[in-house]
Amino acid sequence: MAMLKKATPVRWRWAVPVVVVLIVVLLEPLAFIAAGCVGLVLGHQRPDEVTVGQRDMLGTWKDGYGMTLHLGPDHQATADGIPGRAPCEHDGTWMFYVRHESGTFVSERSATEGQVASATFGKSVGCYFELSVFRIHGEYVLCTVDDPDSYCTDRELLHKTPEPNTPAAMP
Repeated sequence: MAMLKKATPVRWRWAVPVVVVLIVVLLEPLAFIAAGCVGLVLGHQRPDEVTVGQRDMLGTWKDGYGMTLHLGPDHQATADGIPGRAPCEHDGTWMFYVRHESGTFVSERSATEGQVASATFGKSVGCYFELSVFRIHGEYVLCTVDDPDSYCTDRELLHKTPEPNTPAAMP
């Protein structure tokens, strides 16, 4: 006696392809999130973060809120209009971060290039900044937002101001 398979009713034949499509559509965003988390865990740099030399960091930088930051060649810095309530000093220091063999990052005066620098204007936590370097439309900009998953708004970005008698950089 031959075994006969029971045929799937016609009304349910569409269900399998629809369920497969729904699973793919609903899980695709999770795949992108998982890929992003893997990138963070593995330490991939953000695509728009760049390494910059000390010469390109030197000069006066301003943001849209009125903060002015001047970085000098001797690692001296001055700042006006630092946001927040902490009383910060006008004079401070800056230096690039370097990676040690242990994998930790430390700011060092001897570093001549980097993707992130520190600037300190007093002992208060609100007077310490990490300056991430980005290149937007051919121009270096600095961002003081500490969260690696966040970016500065256009108004928060520090743009380098041309020195007197120096032509503006071409994009």
